[in-house]
Amino acid sequence: MVNDKIWFLKSHIDFSIFRLFFHQLAKALGRVLFEQVCRQLNLLEADYFGLEYQDNKTNTKYWLDLEKSLNRQVDLSLIDPMLRFCVKFYTPDPSQLEEEYTRYLFCLQIKRDLATGSLQCNDNTAALMASYIVQASCGDYVAEDYPDHTYLSSYRFVPHQDAIMQKKIMENHKKHV
Repeated sequence: MVNDKIWFLKSHIDFSIFRLFFHQLAKALGRVLFEQVCRQLNLLEADYFGLEYQDNKTNTKYWLDLEKSLNRQVDLSLIDPMLRFCVKFYTPDPSQLEEEYTRYLFCLQIKRDLATGSLQCNDNTAALMASYIVQASCGDYVAEDYPDHTYLSSYRFVPHQDAIMQKKIMENHKKHV
């Protein structure tokens, strides 16, 4: 008997549910599903990413083991098992990433993790990372266009963002010319 399941894949990177449906045999290795996801995304540098799932009983998150069958990891009693595609390994030097698309996915993940507070760092580091996000969104700092920190008030970079944090972000943004 063939036990096909429909797998929903939620992207941690860009907040969207991909709505990718993969009809997989329950006994297929995690690698089969992961490779299909990477193929669907046209992702070449797949080694940095993984599929994550959550144990519904304990709410503990786990990485899908590519060498184990899906039915030994994910609760198949669920009507629609949910897996999340996200960055698994961060590179210490992002400039060594070959593909622009991979760098883009890293940026989205960092932006999300900063905004939700799941990326733990001090305020100075958070302000520096947020300034790179501003640089990518707004371009170079121009004093005439951005006379004070209020140009950042429409952005949410960290959960408890205030005027002091916006000033730190602005000071870092000024340096990215």
